[in-house]
Amino acid sequence: MKKAVLFVMLLLCAPTVSASHDSITDPEVYIPLREEMTHMEIRFVELELLTASQPIDYAAIETSLKKMAASSKKIREVNRNEVLKESLKNLADQVTLLEKEIHGKDAKTIRKRLDRLYQNCFRCHETHAPRM
Repeated sequence: MKKAVLFVMLLLCAPTVSASHDSITDPEVYIPLREEMTHMEIRFVELELLTASQPIDYAAIETSLKKMAASSKKIREVNRNEVLKESLKNLADQVTLLEKEIHGKDAKTIRKRLDRLYQNCFRCHETHAPRM
């Protein structure tokens, strides 16, 4: 649940961050990228809540993951920054793994994959956000 709170805080700070980055980034790329990243953050919080509920609603998790995969695809399509390509591929791979795990309906494994996705997201932000 702490991760969900961190993502919500990231969402609340997004307008401040985007204003500082827009001046050094192509708005045609950055704005759609930021919008899709925000969708990813919302989906992550949603997944955190869904995996913490009892009983787990696997259909809702699957729906959320499909939305997350669509955002991941849009992010990769709009990105022009070569430096981000590998990180964005890792993000897509983590989402794909989660989509596969949902069919096993093993809450522990799904939470573990969700933790890996979380780590991947923040590692990318820590590495690349100052350059954006």
